[in-house]
Amino acid sequence: MTIELIDDKQLWDDFVEASPYGLLFHRWEFLKLIEKHSGYKLLPYGVYLGNELICVFPLFLRKYPGLKMVFSPPPQTAVPYLGPVMTPAYDTIRQRSKEHYMSMVAGDIHEQIDRISPGYTHFVWVPGLLDVRPFKWNGYSAESLFTYTIDLTRPLDEIWKGFGKDCRERIRDFSRVSFTQEESDDLTTFYRLSEELYGQQGLSLPLLGQQYLEEVMRLFPDNLKMYFLRRDGEIVDIEGTYAYKNHFKLLWGISNEKYRGHQEYHTWDLIKKAKERGFKEFEIVGANTRRISHYQSKFNPSMSMYFSVQKMNAIGSVARWSYQNLIRRQPLKARAGE
Repeated sequence: MTIELIDDKQLWDDFVEASPYGLLFHRWEFLKLIEKHSGYKLLPYGVYLGNELICVFPLFLRKYPGLKMVFSPPPQTAVPYLGPVMTPAYDTIRQRSKEHYMSMVAGDIHEQIDRISPGYTHFVWVPGLLDVRPFKWNGYSAESLFTYTIDLTRPLDEIWKGFGKDCRERIRDFSRVSFTQEESDDLTTFYRLSEELYGQQGLSLPLLGQQYLEEVMRLFPDNLKMYFLRRDGEIVDIEGTYAYKNHFKLLWGISNEKYRGHQEYHTWDLIKKAKERGFKEFEIVGANTRRISHYQSKFNPSMSMYFSVQKMNAIGSVARWSYQNLIRRQPLKARAGE
């Protein structure tokens, strides 16, 4: 095995595009925007077996006086997962070969991180990539986390019948009132309302800034969109969506609880849109937050597992506390009245 920093954008993006574990967030230009706005230095590692690239692993390094931190992804980026992208052949090879690949990746990445000597290291892997054991054997801890998904290959009527009774009733009730829906790029309004709603809950908005979102959405207009739902001219729900490969995701959003059923209606409408566009899976981020998961479970989703992997020293434990309590525990989904 050999590991090196990759500077070939085309090589990187072709690998991400071909792998089932490659997300839009792994794309080269997305990573460079994170680097630009976060203050973290991008370290785009590639792991090779002979001449074959078998893994790309973007790390982000931040240096403070007396403390270095390594993340994938960095906090406040509205990126739920990052971490390693394994070769497109990974799912087809035998289990022994899979374990050999992952052990080599873990060993090489750990060696690079050990040279950096950070006080705190934290990765969030993509759902479905589950073998974190080689990292645990190298001294990292791992926490299992969950997200909700809906299988869009099923008939729409079957998806509808799986919703809770109260969910269906709320959707029907809201469909009878006067409302409008629109796709919008009005991030100024989104950002202002988000700050207001988070402020009402005594929280700060867990996002790098409006300019960051503007650049990301401008760079990927076909993949990242916003949808506004208005009742009597008032915005009652905004959903930021992600669309890439076969996957459609509710990535961020804000909602006003003044009216009944608007969130359920908006989610149902986006499920129908995603199915019409041919996506196979609809993801609702937020299953690890109790107050949000209670709402999301009414859509009868399945749960998918993913992992948070971390390592720290004594100084890094303070950084970990700040990350988990001030940043990570604040999902980018605010609702008035909560």
